[in-house]
Amino acid sequence: MGEDEDGYSDNSLITASCSVHISLKTYEKIAVTLGLDYNHEKILLNQEKINSKKFDRDGISRKRFSMDNYYPFLCGIGDDELISKTLSNFYNEGLGIKCVIEEPWVTFAETSEFIISLVKMNRKEDAKKILEEVMRFQDNRGIFPTGYQYKLDILWPDEFSTWTNAAVIIAADCVFGISKKRNVFLA
Repeated sequence: MGEDEDGYSDNSLITASCSVHISLKTYEKIAVTLGLDYNHEKILLNQEKINSKKFDRDGISRKRFSMDNYYPFLCGIGDDELISKTLSNFYNEGLGIKCVIEEPWVTFAETSEFIISLVKMNRKEDAKKILEEVMRFQDNRGIFPTGYQYKLDILWPDEFSTWTNAAVIIAADCVFGISKKRNVFLA
């Protein structure tokens, strides 16, 4: 991270750092299988690193965004108390996970990623319940919208993104083991 003339450094991104963490853990399993040396424990994330100033250098909290709260769970970082707090802050009963805490919309990719997080953190019944709620948004073609603005009762944005539908499929596989394959998120 570079500094400008005022000494300002950008924040590190929790979501990107968690994605790298998952990739490194997966590579570690590959390295072991291939008999290669591998030791990156120093750079892997933990709760202490997630709570560090690296992710809040400018003093503006990103805790209002659901992804910054649940992505550590995808890495197996966090505890039941944090999961319950995240559910309390972002879960809208019957609809899914809000993208931003103060906004009246849910997005089904974020909801699906949170479902995967719940499975990873041994909250499979919660994951199954939320997935069943998401399923009611599937249209007659079998496709899920990107999101839903519940105060206006409209799809928002009015699109059917591929990544949203992929996320729902991956979440369903995590909950029900449909593919019978080992899932990288649950490893």
